[in-house]
Amino acid sequence: MGKMTAVKRVVLNERHKRPSQTMHFLNDGQGRPEFPPFTSLMITQCPENPGNYFLLSLCDNVQVADTFHLTLDDALHQAEYEFGVRPEEWTDTNEPF
Repeated sequence: MGKMTAVKRVVLNERHKRPSQTMHFLNDGQGRPEFPPFTSLMITQCPENPGNYFLLSLCDNVQVADTFHLTLDDALHQAEYEFGVRPEEWTDTNEPF
C-alpha cells in the first residue's frame, strides 16, 4: 500500500474511550490483553485507489488497528457504531499519513 491521506480526524473523549459494540485485543503470543483506550480516530484514503477508505484507531498518535471500507460513509458509520462518534464531531483534514 502506498502513502495515504487523512481526510477526517476526531479526538476521542471519555464518552468514546471504551466502545460497547466491539472489543479490541492485542495478540502478542502471551495472551490477549485488551488495547489501551484509543485516543483518536482517523479516516484515510489511498490516492491510487480513491474509493478505498481505512478507519484507523490510534493510541497516542500510533496506529494500532484499522478497518477497510469502500466508502467514506461506511467508515463514518463504523466509527459511530464502534465508538459513538457523531458526524459533526469529525474535523476535515488533508494530511499525508
